[in-house]
Amino acid sequence: FVEWQNAIHAISGVEINTQPLHTVEFSISAITPLSTRLGRGIHALFFRWIDIADSALAAELHQQSVPAFSLSIQSLYPRQLKVKINLFKPELLAPLLWGMSHDLGQQIRLGRIPCYLSNRAKLVRSSSFEALTQVPTQNVISLEFLSLTSFKQQQKIQPFPLPELVFGSLWRRWNHFAPTELQFPEIEWDGMVLSYDLKTQPLQMDEIKDMGAIGEVDYRFSCPQQARIATILAHFAEFSGVGRKTAMGMGEVELRE
Repeated sequence: FVEWQNAIHAISGVEINTQPLHTVEFSISAITPLSTRLGRGIHALFFRWIDIADSALAAELHQQSVPAFSLSIQSLYPRQLKVKINLFKPELLAPLLWGMSHDLGQQIRLGRIPCYLSNRAKLVRSSSFEALTQVPTQNVISLEFLSLTSFKQQQKIQPFPLPELVFGSLWRRWNHFAPTELQFPEIEWDGMVLSYDLKTQPLQMDEIKDMGAIGEVDYRFSCPQQARIATILAHFAEFSGVGRKTAMGMGEVELRE
């Protein structure tokens, strides 16, 4: 039996969601204003939740060079944040929800800040790599970078989202997590920037100062094969994020019509 919305219910069965791509949404509030730059604290919270359910899985995720999740952190009000955790592996959903269930409606801490977690989490989106390969191809792809985005280029930080950096980043992440039969061959990207409206901003994450860009960019691909792959990767970007530190809230991107 479980209690839900002030009533007692008997569990007669459990439906298993086997999709590999998921977005779980919840909110965090506090007495004092909250910054959207709490990515490091929410990153640690994610691992604590996974550890509650499966400590071996949490340790395995810590060792992985390519994170199997990304974060989206948006300000709803000065004292409330909306957080989305995007997952790229089907085996992460149940442990995450189980770990979260211990804190829903309770007080938590993000670093030194006492906060309150919402009393429920929503599974707002699910998909699969197979489904993303069926999206209609676009020659022009419009991306909006919602959180600060940057890339590693020749051991330096590049804040401008050049086509080869954006889609090269997505290509590597896709091939790391997608089934073998859906992985793409190596690509020498020939896309071009049609237009952009960007601004750079500094990012202070604990003691580490960083730099990134936010705004909108339109890309064009003249090669039909590259346009098809870039379109698929752009849809995948809404789960995976783009560029550096996506598991801490950077690189959130949205595909615009």
